[in-house]
Amino acid sequence: ADRGRPLVIVDGVQFQQWMYHEIQYPKECRDLGLDGRIILDFQIDENGVLQNPRLLGTTHPTLEAAILRAARKSPRWIPKEEGGRKESIICLCYIDLNPERYAK
Repeated sequence: ADRGRPLVIVDGVQFQQWMYHEIQYPKECRDLGLDGRIILDFQIDENGVLQNPRLLGTTHPTLEAAILRAARKSPRWIPKEEGGRKESIICLCYIDLNPERYAK
């Protein structure tokens, strides 16, 4: 992704799609057949930078590391604007942990 141009989060769909593209689903977790859903909690600051990613809930430590690694590579996003002033926002994104969703 072009880190110079902010992307827009539309109901979290674009961010979620971006995450699915970026997460490298660990072979170890694929072999274990891990699936389910986890919530990624993060902030988009007034400059559109993703800050403080953390997972709500637990799964396999290797898979958690892969999700957080992908989140930390996030491009800039268009921040929330209120009355012409940019503001930071807290976001929650569901991440489906179905290994078939990810490239092998």
